[in-house]
Amino acid sequence: MDLPVFKSITPDELTSCSWSSKSKLVKAFHIVQFTRRFNQVNFWTQGELLRADILKNRIEILSHFIRIAKKLFELNNINACMAVVMALQSAPIYRLQKTWAGLSKRDRSTFTTLKDLVSSDENWKRLRQHLNQTKLPCIPYLGIYLTDIIHIDTLHPHRGGLETSQRKNALNNICRIISEFQQSNYGFLRSMECVQNYLASVRYMEELQTFVEAQNYEHSLRIEPDDQTDSCCEKTSKHLEKSASFKLSHANNHSTCSHRRTMSDFNHSHCSSSSTKSATLPCRTREKKSLIDDSLLPDPMTEETRSSKFYTFL
Repeated sequence: MDLPVFKSITPDELTSCSWSSKSKLVKAFHIVQFTRRFNQVNFWTQGELLRADILKNRIEILSHFIRIAKKLFELNNINACMAVVMALQSAPIYRLQKTWAGLSKRDRSTFTTLKDLVSSDENWKRLRQHLNQTKLPCIPYLGIYLTDIIHIDTLHPHRGGLETSQRKNALNNICRIISEFQQSNYGFLRSMECVQNYLASVRYMEELQTFVEAQNYEHSLRIEPDDQTDSCCEKTSKHLEKSASFKLSHANNHSTCSHRRTMSDFNHSHCSSSSTKSATLPCRTREKKSLIDDSLLPDPMTEETRSSKFYTFL
């Protein structure tokens, strides 16, 4: 479900920097649709967990979503994986101390590894390394590239007339990277129409996002009320947003040195890279183990497709 929208994003939408402007539905329609899809998955994940009033059921659902995120990462749908992980890190879910305590050691370890792999620390350093080494098919986390574009626009603003060579080269490099990822094909996976119809029916309205965030937090307090033993968890959750949804207007403009695959080739005081390097995606070395828990991985091109909700995100 993510791939068709991702493939529809055009270079003009990226270079317009208009995805958070009043004209976003005209100048960056598919970027807006893609980020709405991200938020739809995010709030769906939160909602499914919060609807489980019984602790045992909630633990099972949390474990299931951790496995979903792991499978999405293995299938290189980084965008959907990020949506699920960020939902599990949102304050309404993160504060559910009793639910998290009921997870198996393996599930907790898997989530910690996933959280580290998609962390925004050091300008998404680990995630950029993964994208730099991965092979197609892959649906990247678009927020990385939108952040890079905003950074370029800040360093080399377009004031009319011809663009500077630094701005043009940097933006072209990002557009080329996105274009390469858009060649992805998940034809080896079998889609399940009934599950896709269910996920497509999940409602998400951008205008009600603030209301839904507040409602989710109140629901979280009802199913696991605050008490004195929650103080440690609550101190941590105070540093989290009530929702970890994708907010384009809050992109971080402060970048550090990063990989050429996930950052433009422009030169500035904090980052330098060579524009003469090839922009094609290198093939990952033939690894037999998962990055997440060292479990053996089958070849996805020859693996028999399972009837699973995991694949409906693609």
